[in-house]
Amino acid sequence: MIQLLESVRHSGKVYSTGEVITKIKDKEAQRLVNLGVAFFVGDSFKKQDENDLKPDVDDYQALDDAYTLEELKEVAQTIEGLEFKGNISKKDLITLIIESGKLGAFFEDEE
Repeated sequence: MIQLLESVRHSGKVYSTGEVITKIKDKEAQRLVNLGVAFFVGDSFKKQDENDLKPDVDDYQALDDAYTLEELKEVAQTIEGLEFKGNISKKDLITLIIESGKLGAFFEDEE
């Protein structure tokens, strides 16, 4: 069970900010949490282990396909709390974005 931090479209339905989604697969819930648009509530809260900290392949591929390294850097520089060296590789920057929970900033307007 997750609670939304902002409105999202999931499985063809639009959910409002603050709404709780109870009927959701674990992988889908984890993806929304990783995007930074939701958090676990109640009994479904799960302590992250090392496997949860590895970037989701779909998230990684989405960023890799949508942005060049320069575009990633340009957007990433505007995100509060995301710090990196200027010579960072695209792979490392994508990993940093995902692990920092900032992926949502790159796909905010998608629905």
